[in-house]
Formats: sequence, C-alpha cells, structure tokens
Amino acid sequence: MHANPKAEAAMSRFPKLRPIFNRCLQARCSSPPFFSTSDVIKDSGTDAEAVAREISSILACAGNWNILIASSDIPGRITPEALSAVLRRRINLVDARRLLDFFAWADSQMGRPPNLESFNTLAVHLCNSGLFGPANGLFERMISIYPSPSSVLDSLKDNFIAIQGSTLKVFDVLIDTYKRNGLLKEASEVVLLMKGGSFTPSLRCCNGLLKELLRANLMNSFWEVHDFMLRTQVGQDVYTFSTLISAYFRVGDVLSAKGVIAEMGEKGCDPNAVIYNTLIGGLCRCGNSKEGRLLLDEMSSKGMKPDIIVYNYLIDGFMREDSMDEAFKIRDDMVASSIQSNLITYNNLIRGLCKMGKMNEAHELLKEMVRVGWNPDAMTYNFIIEGHFRENNSKYAFQVFVDMKTRFVSPNVYTYSLMISGLCRGGELKNAVSLLEEMIATGLKPNAIVYSPIISGHCREGRVEEACLTFNNMKDRNVLPDAHCYNSLINGICKAGKMEEAKHYLAEMKEKGISPNAFTYASLIHGHSKGGEMSEADFYFKEMLTREIKPNDVIYTTLIDGHCKAGDIPKALSTFHFMLRNGLLPDLQTYSVFIHGLSKIGKMQEALQVFHELQEKGLHPDIYTYSSLIFGFCKAGDMLKAMSLYDEMHKNGIEPSVVTYNALIDGFGKLADFDSMRRFFKCIQEKGLEPSSVTYTIMIDGFCKSGYLAEAFELFDEMLLRGTLPDRFVYNALLHGCCRAGNLEKAMDLFNEMLVKEFAAELTFNTLIDGFCKQRRLEEARELLRLMLEKKIMPNNVTYTALIDGHCKAGKLEEAHNLFSEMEKRNIMPNTVTYTSLIYVYGRLGNLGMVSSLFKEMVTKGVVPDEVTYEVMIHAYSKEVDAAEALRLEDASVKENVLVCNNTCAAEFPGLNQQEELCKAQDLVNELKEHGINPDESDFQMLFHCLCTKGFMNEAKELLKIMVDRGLVLKNNTSFSLADGSFQIAPAIDVRYVSQN
Repeated sequence: MHANPKAEAAMSRFPKLRPIFNRCLQARCSSPPFFSTSDVIKDSGTDAEAVAREISSILACAGNWNILIASSDIPGRITPEALSAVLRRRINLVDARRLLDFFAWADSQMGRPPNLESFNTLAVHLCNSGLFGPANGLFERMISIYPSPSSVLDSLKDNFIAIQGSTLKVFDVLIDTYKRNGLLKEASEVVLLMKGGSFTPSLRCCNGLLKELLRANLMNSFWEVHDFMLRTQVGQDVYTFSTLISAYFRVGDVLSAKGVIAEMGEKGCDPNAVIYNTLIGGLCRCGNSKEGRLLLDEMSSKGMKPDIIVYNYLIDGFMREDSMDEAFKIRDDMVASSIQSNLITYNNLIRGLCKMGKMNEAHELLKEMVRVGWNPDAMTYNFIIEGHFRENNSKYAFQVFVDMKTRFVSPNVYTYSLMISGLCRGGELKNAVSLLEEMIATGLKPNAIVYSPIISGHCREGRVEEACLTFNNMKDRNVLPDAHCYNSLINGICKAGKMEEAKHYLAEMKEKGISPNAFTYASLIHGHSKGGEMSEADFYFKEMLTREIKPNDVIYTTLIDGHCKAGDIPKALSTFHFMLRNGLLPDLQTYSVFIHGLSKIGKMQEALQVFHELQEKGLHPDIYTYSSLIFGFCKAGDMLKAMSLYDEMHKNGIEPSVVTYNALIDGFGKLADFDSMRRFFKCIQEKGLEPSSVTYTIMIDGFCKSGYLAEAFELFDEMLLRGTLPDRFVYNALLHGCCRAGNLEKAMDLFNEMLVKEFAAELTFNTLIDGFCKQRRLEEARELLRLMLEKKIMPNNVTYTALIDGHCKAGKLEEAHNLFSEMEKRNIMPNTVTYTSLIYVYGRLGNLGMVSSLFKEMVTKGVVPDEVTYEVMIHAYSKEVDAAEALRLEDASVKENVLVCNNTCAAEFPGLNQQEELCKAQDLVNELKEHGINPDESDFQMLFHCLCTKGFMNEAKELLKIMVDRGLVLKNNTSFSLADGSFQIAPAIDVRYVSQN
C-alpha cells in the first residue's frame, strides 16, 4: 500500500520526522506480514476504539511499531478519531518522540487531517517532555489547518487541564508559532483571549510579541497587549520599558517616553544603559538632541559608561539639526572616553557636513577616515555624491563616483539613482543614459526611481519619442513604472500637444491600478487648454472632482487662462464663481487666480475690475495678486500703471518677490530702458532675495539683443558663481548676441558647451548658421547643417532660408537652388524670405523668366509676398524697361495692403533716363490699360514721383493734368516746383491747386 501523496506533501512541514516516516515505508514494503486483523467492525465509533486498542498494543511493544503496523490492515482503517483515541490512551505511557513519529505517519495515511484535540494533546505532551522545537513544528501544521485562534486556544486549554503536570510553556510556544509565521494579530488575539483566565503567557513571551508588533507598526495591537500585561500578573521588566519607550517615540508621544524612567523608579525597576540608549536615540531622532545630551550626562553620573551606539545617536541628531559644532564636541568627548569613531560615526558626520554644503570639510573627514583604517562604504560615497549634486556641482560628483570604483567600492542602486537624477537635473542627459547602461551591465536592476528622472529629462528637452522609448524599455526589463514615471511621461506628451497619446498612457496607468493624482490631471488639463480644447479640459476637471482629488491653484489658473484665451469669458467667470461657491480655495486666492488669468491674456481692464471687487469685499491683495497685475501691465507695455501698482504694494507693506521684479525687468527690457532694468536687478539683491534663472535669462537676453554683450557675459559668470544653472534659453540668448556682434569664435565656444549639455536645438543651429552665412563663411554653415542632421535635429524653413539667402548674396546661385530643391524634397515649406532671396538674385541676373516663375510658385503655394518681395520684383522689371509690369506689381502690392516704399518706385525706372526711350505719360497710361491695369491714385503718384526724380518735368506736367481730370490728390506730403524740378516734403495738397499755378 502506497502513501497518500497529498498527505506526504503536507508532512513536509515536519523535516525532523521525515526520515522516520521513510524508514517505516521501507520496512512495510520489505517485511512479510505476520499480524492481521480479520474482524472488521462496521460501526465507525466502535471501529475507531478497536483500531486505537490495536495501535496502542503495537506502540507498547519495544520493537519497530512501523513495521508491525505496515504489515497489518491498520493503514487502511486509521482515522482522525482513531488517532485521537490512541493519543488519549498512550499519552503518558509512550515516549513523546515515539508518539510524534506515529502522529506523522498517521497524518500521511489519512484522507482527512488530524483534529484539533489530537494536535493539542500531542503538543502538551511534547512541551511536558521539553521538546519545544517539535511542538512548534506541530503547532505550525495545526494553525495552517485551523486558522481560528479562539478555537485553537479553547482546545489547548482543555488538553492542558486534562493532562496532569502540564507546563504553561505550551501557551508560549503557541504564541511564538503565530509570531514566527508573521501572524502577529492572531498571536495578539491568543494573548487577549487569555485575559481573565487562569493561564497567562510568560513575560519573555509578551516582551517578544511587543517587540514584533512595534517592528510591524501594529500599534493598536501593541497597546492592547501592553494593557493586558498591566492588568494581569505578567509584570514588566527593563526590556518591556525599553520597548515601551520606542513605542511612545513611534507615535510621537515624547513626553510619555521621557516619563518612563520615573515610572520605572515607582515600580522598583532601575533603568540601565539600554533604557538610556533607547531614550537618547529617540530624542535625537525627533530633534531633541540637547535633551539627549543632558541624559548622557545623567547616565555618566550614575556610573554607566556610554557606548559607541549612544554617541553615534547624538552625533547623528546634532548633524540633522545642523548643529555641527555640537556634533564634533560629542565626537571629542567620545574620543576622550577612549571610544574610537567607527564607520557609522564617520558616515553621520559626513552626511551632516554634506547636507550643510561643507563639501571641503566632508572630503577632509573622508581622508581622515581612510588614514585611521576605516574603509568608506557605498553609503559614505553616496552622501558625498548627493552633497555635490545639491551644490549643483556634477563635475565633482562624477569624480567621487570614479574614486569610489577605483577603491573597489561597488556602487549600489541608490548610488546610480543619485548620479542619474543629479545629471538629469543638470541637463547632462547623455551622461545619465550612459550610466543607466553601465548600471545594467554590472548586473544591478534599475527601479522606477532610476528611470523616472531620465524620462523627465527627455520630456523637459522636448524629446518625447526618446522618453516613450525609455519608458517602454523599462517595462521590457520588468521594471514596473510608478505614478511619478507615468506623470513625467504624460506631462511631457501633453506639453508636446500629443493628447491622444497622453490619453493612452492615462488608460494604461489606470489599468495597472495606479491612481492618477492632481499632477496627472494638471498635465492633461494644461495640454487640452493650450490646444484650445476646453471641453476636454473641463471633462478632466470634472473627473478629478468625481475622484475627490482637490484641484490646486495651478489647475484653476490653467482653466481660467484657457477659457479666456478661447474668448469664453463667461465660462472663465463660471469657473471663478464655482471656485468661490464651493470654497475650493480661500476667497483671496480664488480672486487672485482669476486676476492672473485675465492678466496673462492682456485683459487688463477686466483684471482691474476684479481687483477692485476684491478690495470692495474687504479682502486685502497679496503678493500673488499684485504680481499678476504688474505682470499683465508690463506685458502690455504700460509701465506707468505697473509702477503705480508697485508703489501701492510698498505702501501696503507687501514686499515684492523675485517674480514681481522679473516682470518689471522684462517690461523695461521691452522698452530698452536698461537703467531701470539694472536698478530693479540691484533691488533684488538689496532686498536679500536671490535672482532666479528667469531673472538672469531676462537680463542676459535684453543685453544681448541691444548689443551689450560684455555686460551679458558678466551676468552669465555671476549666474554660475551663484550656483544658478543656466538653461538653454540663456545659452541661446548669448549665442544670438555673439552672432549679431560677429564674434563667431565665442559663439562656437558656447555652441560646444551646449552640445555637451544637450541644449542645442533648432533655434541654436539656425542662429549659428545665420551668423556664418552673414559673414559669407558658407562651408562652415553647411557643416552645421550636416551636424544638425547627424544629431537628428530636423532643419526647418528658417534653417534653409538662412543658407539660401547667404548663398544668394555670395553669388552662389547654383548652390542656393540646390538647397531650395533639398528643402522641397524634405517637404519643408519655403517662406517669404526664401522666395524673395532667390527672386532678388535672378532679378539681378536679368533672368525674368525665373523671377516670374518663382513669384507665381510663391503665390500658388499660399506664401504671401511682403513689401520687400514687391520691391525686389518691381526693381527686376523696371531694370529691364518693363514699366507696365513694374506698375502692375505695384498695383498688386497695394491691393494686398503691402506698402512699397516710394524711394523704390523713384529709383527703379532706369529706362526713363534717356529722353528717346521715354513714352508720353498718356501713352504709358494707355499701355497700362492694355495690360488690364486700371491705374489708381497710387499708380499715378508713383509714376509722377519717378518722372520728377528723373527730371522729366514736362512729362510730369502732362501726367498732372490727367490726374486733375481724374480728381486725384497728391499724397505722402509731397510738393514740388515745376519751374526748377525740385520737390520737397510738405503737407498733403490738392493736385488741382498745383496745376493752376
């Protein structure tokens, strides 16, 4: 007969019993039967008793019971009831181990598990025999079958009473079994069920349970068990009080924690070093290191010698409280007490120094640490790396990272996380990606925290495709994205305007059970608002409210801005009143949000009305309210009103913020009022404020555009010294300034820095290409185009227009046309300047066919000619003595509301220079009519000016008569003398008056 596989699997939880059981099976299979029971009793209860008697007889024999049983029909008749009966019969007559072996065998043979009585009967017997380990294993099997603590305890109590001489330790073993299996609530339930009874667990058992409950942060159960100990006779000792102190600190009850020493004194329990250590450690962790220091002195006065642990607590505490001097005093006291610093001491000191930005001191301590024989670990280096990144010094952070590996200290996941995050914040995305690859190559598995800054970095740089690729690679490596990863990606996608893609990731996020938060919805609402899709923005706003996620002021500002930009002021007002009605933000903040939204779109009168309403309600505007209005007026160029509000702020005792100053500096910058810009920039520093990166960007951009390049670079250097990281906007402003000044060498230095920082984008390349083209350094410009394509930054019409214009001006028409063709192959639409540049060159060469072809193509493609285009066209045709076509173009320009300069008209008729080539004014007018042109006032005026300029006064007089007949008036404030052919600027005059004189 074979053993039941299911039962055998169940018995695998008894590792000590399996060899015995295996020997039983071997004996049963190899020995001949010599014992049989042929009288089978039908009644099950009677049969169980009969089987129990037979088994009891066999167990009483000194031989191998397993061989005897295996040779009988007992294996087929054994039941839980029979097993229970055997245990009752033989409990004090058979060796406990022999009964345990039999129990294991029976458990493997039966189709049902043993009953509770059997488990508890045997467990009591095992504990009475001092076999606590096997009893624990037995209980482990029991609680996997019978999960109810109350049923288990009731059965155990019954068996404890029934068996004489039972030890109370059996209850400790049961509680320990629950505890070891992580069933702490069940263990607590067993303890609490013993309340009021005659059985209680030991103090040791309760102390162990309290410690585990505290570790698992099950504080309700902790206090219940502690209360049980106080109400029963379990008692308390030093270890109980030590755990109690830790529990008080865990729940933030510092006062009760400090009162434990007094409580111990009342109960006659003297506090020892463990109590003081626990109390000092707790005080240091909660920011009361000074009190911890006093306890250290009290401890010493009682003759207790503090150990390294308590000194480390104090050093760590003072460092966390930025009390560096106190921390080093503790260290000196420690050394004076002949206790040497260990790795934890050095790490605590180094962490504190790095947190306070004292990186030189941290490095000195690192050297000392090595000198006295302590090898820094990964944690040591992590603190220093983090410190350097906190100081925006990625170069030194990277050097420490290299030194770490040189000293054979392996970077861990947290090290790489710090490095990658720091590099991404500093714009060094390429280096961050390289480190991620290195991390994977070393066998470390990145987590979501490692990937998140890379995804954010790509999105911040506008590389949404790379962000999505990183996100998908992350999932391919079985790294589960967290809410921050999804939010970073969704935010970047929304900023790129790819709202359908953002919705896809939102749906995926929900499917994974990750709940969207305020940041998620803010991104979606902002993306839809920016795209003018306000119905979708409102949808996500409502969904957010349905999920009981409270919108912040940024979301409300976005909604109001969006509705205002869409021209839906009533909807913006509706949102504003909804905010007021529901009290979603304080009233002042609600008004300020609405004022900000109106100011942002230039609705300054409406913003002022809301501002006055705010004041009428008795609300006092704050810095945000004033800054929003000042920003709006500065943007509108109304600096008088902006300054009036600025003065009002001061009068009301509200100090301007950096944001306020930034708005004023930008406003004055737009007016090229550099003295005011400098004055307010100085104000920021005088007020003890730190100029932000935006402040520097505005100042540098303003100076660069106005040619104050030296001053711009001074600010750039100051920015670096202050630790304010310049972004791509600052670099692009400086680059543009250098190119305008013709300093291409300096521009290239900046460009190379931008390449390293991965700041170079379309604008960067376009600015530099235009700069080289203007200096006729065309080969270098083309090289930049090649580099642009190599870096997968797609050129646009601005790129090609700069190159085409540069080649045209250099007379390289073939190269210009090749670039034009390349542009069209890339499906890049030429703009007005592109066509005008080519028309200009072909016009100079007299190729009117190409001039006409390009102009027609331009108009057909919907590219609108501007003033320069018409002037270039007129010049081309007038040069070739095609006055009619020139005038037709001038006529077209007027109809398109494009004003062509009269100087162009006067200068572009060289064909009129010779008398014999000049047709009569009337003939010219007739020719215009033949070409389908009905000359209007502007046509006559242009021709009249041309005739006067060239000295053909008789012809001008003839034309004047025609103009009089048509009732035309000379415009452009021109008068003339027909006597000497001179003309000058004068008030507009009726031509009929001139012709009569």
